[in-house]
Order: sequence, then structure tokens, then C-alpha cells
Amino acid sequence: MVTKFEVLPNEILIQCFEHLNALDLFYSFDQLNYRFNYIIRHIPLYVNLEGDINKSIFDQFCNKTLLNPQIKDEVYALNLPSFKDNNPEGLRTKLFLSIFLLEEFVNVQKLKTNADVNLIPMGTQSSHFSSKSTLEFSITSFYKLRALYISALDERSMSFENINLSITNLTLQSCDLNSFHYLSKHVPMLKYLHINQFHGSKDLSNKNTKQSCLYLKQLSIDYFGYSFDDFETLMQFTPNLKILTISAYDRDMIDAIKWERLITSSLPCLDILQFEFKCWYPRGTQNIINKLEEFQTNFWQTQHNWFIEYALIYDSVLIYTIPYVVNTYEVTSNYKIYRNNLKNNVNTFVNVTNLKLNYEILTDNYEDYFPNVTYLELDRKSASLTNQQIEYLGKIVNMFHLKHLDISQVYFTNSSVLIKLFERMPQLSVLSVASDQLSKIFNNDELCKYLNQIVKRLHIKGNYSLFDKDPFKRKEFYETFSKIEHLTFEYSRIEELSFSPSRLPKLSTVKAKWDTQYYPEHYLSQVENEVQELNVIYDINVNQDYYTDLDCFGYENDSRRYGFSDRNYDRKKKPKTIRFDIEICMWFGNKMS
Repeated sequence: MVTKFEVLPNEILIQCFEHLNALDLFYSFDQLNYRFNYIIRHIPLYVNLEGDINKSIFDQFCNKTLLNPQIKDEVYALNLPSFKDNNPEGLRTKLFLSIFLLEEFVNVQKLKTNADVNLIPMGTQSSHFSSKSTLEFSITSFYKLRALYISALDERSMSFENINLSITNLTLQSCDLNSFHYLSKHVPMLKYLHINQFHGSKDLSNKNTKQSCLYLKQLSIDYFGYSFDDFETLMQFTPNLKILTISAYDRDMIDAIKWERLITSSLPCLDILQFEFKCWYPRGTQNIINKLEEFQTNFWQTQHNWFIEYALIYDSVLIYTIPYVVNTYEVTSNYKIYRNNLKNNVNTFVNVTNLKLNYEILTDNYEDYFPNVTYLELDRKSASLTNQQIEYLGKIVNMFHLKHLDISQVYFTNSSVLIKLFERMPQLSVLSVASDQLSKIFNNDELCKYLNQIVKRLHIKGNYSLFDKDPFKRKEFYETFSKIEHLTFEYSRIEELSFSPSRLPKLSTVKAKWDTQYYPEHYLSQVENEVQELNVIYDINVNQDYYTDLDCFGYENDSRRYGFSDRNYDRKKKPKTIRFDIEICMWFGNKMS
């Protein structure tokens, strides 16, 4: 029996619709029938301007919202990418906020942006992007806001002592100890805090711990850049913490005795501890082995059920809880894992989605397995990859989930091996490749046809020399990648690119970066003329910088390469020359009417 989607009850439909972007929701169901028209206008909506968004779908949603202002009242979540890092998605936000004021979405409970946020006190100007990376945000206009995802809290915000935020869920890309103390005072109801980079100024020892994060239950730190003593001080502000996740690159953090004392004295409610610590350590030092073994005592394994294993890699040490908590991992050839025999290692790397593989580990006796990898990077030695090693790769990585393959460091001599590799990756749609490898790809018709069918997003990396050929001048480029929707390319040391976006009919976004010796006024005017004819929304940046000439080996010809001081270095070196860094981002589609 065939079940129609329309026969599902409203309760099920609403649960399904909650997982859809509001733009896609209105594109798919608006004007379908009266029932769907009513439902999508009376459920919580998530407006997400990140990811793959067709320009016509964007325009349709904006027009619908202009004609039906009550749609804005149903928006409970906003994701507004900024121009940070030359992001084409920032073009959508710029256009969106030229149509709507941020304060019009009065019922927003979740806000995400990769911009720094400067909190504006009551009675001042409305929320807006004052620069490409800073959002001036009137927090008092969003009294229902509970979850905030931002790059960082602007220092100017911390001058306002009369602001109290009702945020319970906060994610920061960057934070220091001073900012954390400010949050402990002005975000008293905070329950979840995720910090990507925790480093910078350190002045927490004299702060009053009475203004603690009493409601904070979960703390996640992707990189902690302070000492263990600083971490102990930090934990005085989180007495009721239940879940702690932390990564650090410091030998000081690898001390089981200190951790036991801290957990016992300051973290009595801690149930879940997940960590990953790395540090440099001289080879052949038994002392580090003894310190690592202290993490496998009864305190860890019996009392708390925390299982830990470690590895020695060249001159460094890696120790982590099981399962490995970080989503990125690099497999090298010269390392030794000291496994925890009390734990099955099948699910050790279940959280890893981004994997960098060393060619030499592709053997039949490699033990680890990565079931959920979506991004795979191969190293230079993979150029001699064989069919047998592809079979070994399939035993190490579940290639069914792979969506992005990075071979930008690999110079394949056998194109047929690439086809074999692609055939094992049925969901592959993103490819990163070196520019000088494209000419070899174009010489294989079968490979070109295969790439034409699978690649939707292309990343080109290159460092031009006199011997490089511009791939954008070849018709094979536009034939092979005629179906790509997103293009990113980054070059250095070139004077002009001949890229023609009009020859890629499905292209949606472009992100480009390169540097040139001469101010590219003539070339940029040509680019602007072409994109204007194509009705492209775009942004172009030109920044002046200074470079020293490169020697024949590609090194900067200055004292830093040789380790000499300026006083002892050869004064005959060539002077620095002016170069221009060019960044272009484009979003294709008809302009808003």
C-alpha cells in the first residue's frame, strides 16, 4: 500500500517541518493546498542562510515575508553568516538585512553568526553589521533569546555593567579568561557553554568566585591555551558542572594526580569527562609512560567508568578518553598506541568526521576503524596508491559516508586509480585538487566524464610559477566541471586569472583569493562588468601588503629563513616589494525584484 504524505496527521507534519530550513519549507509547500499553507505559517520557523541556497528560493521567501509580515513572528531561530573569511554566504545576510531589520524578528530564541558581537545598551541604535566581521547587537530587543552562537564578545561590550542576559546556551569561537569572568557575572542562567579557542589575556586569579556560573552543567573547550593552574582557577566558577569536554596542547595538562585532586575537590557533580591532550616529549623518555599509565587506575576506570588510551607519535604524545572526542584526526605511520584492554576499540573513533591519512598505514594489519568520516585528506605519498591499498583503505574508513576528498597534496601518475577510488565513494560530491594536477585529469576522458557526474563543489589550490598553465583558459575545465555549483580557488604569485563564470551554468557561489604585483584595476573592472551582466551579487576586496622576493627554492629571502639577526645578515638582499591581496566572493542568480 502506498501512503501519501498528505494523509499524515498535523502533529507528524509539524515534527518533520521543524527540521527544514524555512526557505526550503516555503519553496516546497507554499500554495500546495490550504492545509499546508496554514501549517507552514503557524509553526516555529528556522531561517538558515548558511549552506546551499538557491538565489530564486531566497528571493521567493523574502517576497512572501514582505507580503505576509506575520511570518516574521513565527521565526524562532536565525543563522546569519557574516563576510568573515571572504564568505559568499555573507552576501545573503547583507541582502537579507537590507530587506528586513533584525529587530523585526521579535520572537527569536536562537541566533547564530560567525561575527564578533558588540552588545548595545537599551535606547541606542538598532542591530546591524558595523563591519564585515562585527555585529552591533541590541540584546534588549530580543527578550526571548536563549541560545547565542557567535565568534567572540567584543571588548566594548564588557564596559557595560548594567546588562544581564537571559542566555542559557552560548557558543563562542574565541574567548579569554576576562571574557569568561564577564559572562559569569552577566549571564547568570547559563547552562551550556562551548568555546572553540580559549586563550589570550589571563587575569582570573583576583576575580570574585561568588559570581559563579551556578547553573552551568556542560562546558566544552575545543582548545585550552592556558596552564593547568589557570584551569583549576576556572573550575572554581563552575561548581555544579556535570559534563566537561576539553582539548589542550600542553604537557602541564597530562597529570593524572592533579586531575584527581581537582575532580575530588572542585567538581563533585562531574559525571562525564572527555579530553584529548597532546604535547611534545623527547623520545626514549620512560617518565612520560609512567605519567600516562596513571590515567588507567581504579579512580578513572572503576570509580568513574572513564577509559583512556594513549599513543606515542614521533616526538609527541597523544592521550584521550574513549571514544575519541575530537572530530578531526591524523593517522601517521610512525606511532604506537597503548590500548585500553578493558574497552573495545571498534567505536574508539566514532566521532571522527575529518581524517588525514598517511599512505604508509594502508596495510592489512592496521587495527583502527573510522565509521563516520565525511572528509578525507590523502598525503603526498598516496601518488603511488594501488588497487590493493584502496581495498585496505576500505577496511579502515567507511567510504560510503565520504562526501569530500582532498587530493590537493597528491600528484597522481595513474588516473585509473583515481577512478577506482571515486567508485568506492558513492556520496562523493566535493573535491579539493591542486591546480597543476588538472591538466593531467583533462588528459583522461573517462576520468573527466566521471568527475562531471559527481563533483558539485570544487576547491582548487595552487602556487603559480612560470611553468604553470592557467586551467581556466582550457575548455576542458568548463566541460569537466560544467555541473559544479560551488567553486573555491586560492592562488599565490600570479598576475591575472582568466576565469569565466558564464561558462558554468549551474554555478551558485564563488570564493577566490590570490595576490598580484600590480594593482589589478583593469582586470577587476573586467570582472565587475562580467558579473554585472550576469546579475551576480558580489564583493571584491583589495588589500596592499609587502613581500620579499623569493629565492630559487621558494623561501622568503630574508633573515628569518636562516635564523640570523638583522645585524649579521647580508645587507645585499633584495628590498620588499608591494603586492596586492585580492579576495572575491560571488552569489549567482537573478537580483531581487
